[in-house]
Amino acid sequence: MKLPGYALLLFALTACFSKIQEVSSHGSHGWQDDRDLETTIERCDTAEAKEADIATQQLVVEKFLSSPDEVDIEANIMIPVCFYVISDDTGKNKLSNGDLQRQLDALNTAYGSSSCCNTTLSWCAPGTCSIKTGIQFAVAKVNANGVLVPGATVRDVSTSGACVFHVVNNVWAYLDSGDEMEMKTALKKGDAKTLDVYFTDLRALGFTFYPWAVTPGSIKDGVVVKASSIPGGTNTRYNEGDTLVHEVGHWLGLSHTFSGGCDISDGIADTPPQGNAYGGCSPATRPDTCPGGGPDPIFNFMDYSLDACMYEFTLGQALAMRACYTYFRRGRWENDIIDLQFGEQSDPFNLIPRERQVFRYMIQGNTTCTISANEGNADMYMNLLSPPSWSSADLCVKSNLGSAESCSTGAFSANEFVQEPTKENETGLFRLLIRTLAGLLRRAFADVEDPAPVPSQSPTQSPVQQWTEPVLLYVGVLAVGSTPVQNASVLCK
Repeated sequence: MKLPGYALLLFALTACFSKIQEVSSHGSHGWQDDRDLETTIERCDTAEAKEADIATQQLVVEKFLSSPDEVDIEANIMIPVCFYVISDDTGKNKLSNGDLQRQLDALNTAYGSSSCCNTTLSWCAPGTCSIKTGIQFAVAKVNANGVLVPGATVRDVSTSGACVFHVVNNVWAYLDSGDEMEMKTALKKGDAKTLDVYFTDLRALGFTFYPWAVTPGSIKDGVVVKASSIPGGTNTRYNEGDTLVHEVGHWLGLSHTFSGGCDISDGIADTPPQGNAYGGCSPATRPDTCPGGGPDPIFNFMDYSLDACMYEFTLGQALAMRACYTYFRRGRWENDIIDLQFGEQSDPFNLIPRERQVFRYMIQGNTTCTISANEGNADMYMNLLSPPSWSSADLCVKSNLGSAESCSTGAFSANEFVQEPTKENETGLFRLLIRTLAGLLRRAFADVEDPAPVPSQSPTQSPVQQWTEPVLLYVGVLAVGSTPVQNASVLCK
């Protein structure tokens, strides 16, 4: 399931990402090359990516690169961060602002080109470093009432107004799935663009949710990590801060490098295929679980290696993370409106989860529109005269959330279209006529032919039948659920 031409795109983008900044060691590693593989700890509790998840990631990259907007792939993305430290009344999990600042610095190092292997390890050649992802992190700002200031950041963790909260709670300090939502509901400050990080004690080192699996900004969204995994923490072998780096990779749309096995891998063209997770940090034990594709990417942040081993992202991973943040967290959902002739079927189109596509027709009576798709769940919504918002109140009363759906406008309402102009309704009728005229002008400038008008009806006929001017019908399609809608088409007749 590699993207067509993906390798060529990555090669063309190399110059944009490969500027090597100052080189520094990834951390102070004290482990020896001949250490045993780690088998006693659960590295990550994020749900393993399925084939549909990897397909979603690939599709959003395609859309990102083919967007009609000029996508500046070299511009930095600054992500605001809120930190929540949950300790118990004995001080378990307690972290200082200095601890949090070291974690933030480690996060920024990992996502920059100063993330390098440790030269104290025999296998590390000086200057062996990662790429610049173009993604940076800064502490979010809250006002005097503790409310997030959207998009604003402060200088560091200890600055007044920093979105940093230290909480004592004996239940949340030992988190299990039953306490997660209660904790997040009480503490969460971040919006859709903000990374909320909760430090507590839990079974695994950390977990989060893929950006298409939750509504960004929802209470559930965010990253939970073991407090002892911060730089200098007590969790030996996992105390350089790479647990947060790894989980943020998931939060930005990356799967494990081994998620899809040898056939699918992680859907990224420039990470070698990997069949199984690796839990060590030595070339002497570096496997090649998918012969022919190169040794497993054990130095990648999205494997299960020890912190001492992790130091790199690839160009393809950087591109995928930037694309996912742009669409799922910045919310680029609406595409340009597509004009179609009455009775004309749309070209096939694909939608990533929560993406919307609107079509515009000129109609003159009861019209039925049908959507079909090969894969995924789509919901159709309709409105007359103006583009609709997706809601249960639109004209498309069906909402079967399946791969096919058919809805009708019904007969045009006399109350909406052909009321006699009285003092009570003449203003509304005037507005209606203006809006209809505006729609006709838009179509004229779009070089789209309008359907020929039908003959005028007899004055004795009902008001609905007297309506002979064309009316704008907007038909929207929304990809619902967590999987893409593939090869969809719309027809109104």
